[in-house]
Amino acid sequence: STNNITDVFPTLNWDLQSLTDYCQGKWGVAPDFNWLRTHFGGSAHNPAQAFLEQGSRIIFSNGLLDPYHGNGFLQSLSPSMPAIVLSDGAHHLDLRARNPLDPQSVTAARDQELKYLRQWVQEGRHMDRTNAKGKGEEQQVHRKIVRDVVTV
Repeated sequence: STNNITDVFPTLNWDLQSLTDYCQGKWGVAPDFNWLRTHFGGSAHNPAQAFLEQGSRIIFSNGLLDPYHGNGFLQSLSPSMPAIVLSDGAHHLDLRARNPLDPQSVTAARDQELKYLRQWVQEGRHMDRTNAKGKGEEQQVHRKIVRDVVTV
């Protein structure tokens, strides 16, 4: 919703029913609020299905000021697929450069994301040492990428 007090937009009471009514009146269709989740392999009953079957090491970050957060995963799917919710974050704010005006929830989210990335890189290094000995140039490129991420 917008209120023209804390934002620059005209007052608009926004909710799913209002959106559905608008789409029905304007185009004769109702939005499918599960489309995003189900389009990528889940189902309306279990939108996380494809991620749980095939995914790992995915961070689902969602800013609650982003209108798309309702289609995101707001709870972790597994220990290797955490959900990080930014109470004062907007679309991709946690992926932007640090700014002194960043809300605390965004700063904390970045710290969590970095912690996960470093952990996963360390796990990858361990796998590299135990499973990929002697792969030459490919292994050297992988190590450079890992070094770059760890130094962020």
